[in-house]
Amino acid sequence: SCVAISPDGKTLVSGSWDETLRVWDLAEGTCTKVLTGHTGRIQAVAVTPDSQQAVSGGYDQTLRVWDLRPELQGDGDSTCSTSSTSSSLPGRTFWVNSVAVSRDGRLAVTACVDRTVRLWDLGSRGCSAALRGHVGRVNCLALRPDGAVAVSGSEDGGVIVWDLTTLSNTYSLIGHKGRVTALALTPDGRLAISGGHDKTLRVWDLQSGTCAATLHGHTSGVASVAVTPDGRHAVSGSTDGTLRVWDLQPPWICKAVISEGQDCTAVAITPCGRYAVTGSESGMLYIWDLRRRAGLL
Repeated sequence: SCVAISPDGKTLVSGSWDETLRVWDLAEGTCTKVLTGHTGRIQAVAVTPDSQQAVSGGYDQTLRVWDLRPELQGDGDSTCSTSSTSSSLPGRTFWVNSVAVSRDGRLAVTACVDRTVRLWDLGSRGCSAALRGHVGRVNCLALRPDGAVAVSGSEDGGVIVWDLTTLSNTYSLIGHKGRVTALALTPDGRLAISGGHDKTLRVWDLQSGTCAATLHGHTSGVASVAVTPDGRHAVSGSTDGTLRVWDLQPPWICKAVISEGQDCTAVAITPCGRYAVTGSESGMLYIWDLRRRAGLL
């Protein structure tokens, strides 16, 4: 139900309804570790900038931090082993739908079912703030790399831009008809891309607070979205069984449609920008070559 790729491009971490996280060697395509400890469906995972830790959350109302360093994952052979080594951040988190980590690795931000966006200090392992403004559960969020701005999307159909230095609601972005289910930011933090149950993606200019484009094409709700490292393209997954690649500049065209054949509930892009990794409710993971399938350079 969720995937994250380490910044060094070597490791994929996937979270599932089966209450486990799996650590994958992307070069070999093999599972190196199964992480156990959650007692409910895992909805969210992120990898810290140093590629050494993963942060996960889900329906057991905990946020867990895992050590991904190879020397702490067993003997390094090709066998997929199991570990329960993690630390749980104290305090009730409610169901966690999404998590992001700042570029300096000090801050984690979560989207929660209790209608809050919560900030976590990964040094002290405590919740430092709970931001309120949504009137429905918070489904997704994205964090600017410097950790100063977060953007969250909710069941209420709204997208809120948060100033994390003042812990305030900067403004709301209204446009989706129905719940917002996916969010991503361009690396420079200038654009936010949101996906919704209304089958559309919307591109928001965060400097002006306006909608720069509405992207049509999916025939069912958008479940996931990610942006390429160069900020030029967005990749969206949908319950219509397709992965779509979009230009993030006028005329905002769809460059490619990749038929996955099943719900695409999660997507992440490798740091080189060439590959997209998708997850589905079937429990399968797929790796797509965006250079070959979408002509990305």
